[in-house]
This record gives sequence, C-alpha cells and structure tokens, in this order.
Amino acid sequence: DICELYIRSHHAGKLPKYVAIDMAKAAQSILREKVSSSIIPKVDIVKETNAHGSGSGIIIVAKTSTGCLLAGSALGSPKKRAKEVGKEAALELASTLQDGGCVDEWLQDQLILFMALADGTSELLTGSLTLHTKTAIWVAEELCGAQFTITEVPSSSDPGEKKNTEQYNCLWKRWSCQWKAFDSL
Repeated sequence: DICELYIRSHHAGKLPKYVAIDMAKAAQSILREKVSSSIIPKVDIVKETNAHGSGSGIIIVAKTSTGCLLAGSALGSPKKRAKEVGKEAALELASTLQDGGCVDEWLQDQLILFMALADGTSELLTGSLTLHTKTAIWVAEELCGAQFTITEVPSSSDPGEKKNTEQYNCLWKRWSCQWKAFDSL
C-alpha cells in the first residue's frame, strides 16, 4: 500500500517556472487516476541555480507501508511538452507499482553484483526483469560463478492458488543467488 507520494519538478537555466509547474500538475493528474486519489503528494518546484544550461525534469517517489521507495522519472527536452514529461514520469511509477516487488526497474540490475558477492543465499522480490537485469545475471554467472534461479511468484496472497498469468500485465519474479567462492584466485 502506498502511504506517501513526493514530486520534485525542476527547471534550470532560461526555462521559466511554469515548465516545472506544468510537469507536476500533469503528474498529479495521472497519479490520482492510476495510483491513488486519496493521497495528496508533497510537491517541490525547484529552480536549479548551478546549472550549465537550460533543462527540466521530474522525479516522483512513492513510499509503501513497508518502507519501500519506488520511483518514476522523466527529463524534459525542447521537443517534449512539459505536460508529457510529467505524464511519462507518473506512468512509469504507476507501471512499477502495478508490477509489484520491492525495487523498481532502475535498481534491480544494480543489486545483482551485491547478490553475487554476498555470502549465502540472497533473495529479492521484483517486478518483471529488465534486459539490463537479465544481462547482469548472465555476467555475474559467467564472471563470478554465481548461480541465479528465477522463479515466478503468484500475485495472489495464497501461494497454492493457480492463476492464469495471461490475465496480468506483469509477472512477479523472485530470484536467488548462491555464491560459490573460488578455491584459489
């Protein structure tokens, strides 16, 4: 369950403040529709003063009741309207929340190395595996001798209940790694 939402929308250089405001408003609209209409996000509109040019961006962070922080973000560009940038970030967060898991797509591949080097078995619940994550697993297995097992986890709270996974946009994944140390280096 989501208990907090935070939006940081920023503009820099010659871009006016309304660019960041428009991104935040568009994001809030999507969040009300797709994530929660009852949670009012904390919004910071920030003028980046140390920038070496003009630009804009937005990050939206959702905090769950278990303490997980999941995010969606987007960068502005001259060819993208500010409202589209805000919408893109909000939809990315909504997709991550729908996917499930305790890490978003930007963190899952970065944790593979730590899992491969840790003693014992590491386990992580995530949403659909990204290509970066699959590549990181392959590299860790090839270079470190780690062994990863990827297991689909039912989306229901009853692990014995069979679900037709075609009805769901994303599958929950769980992987574990058993590190096997080299005898000699």
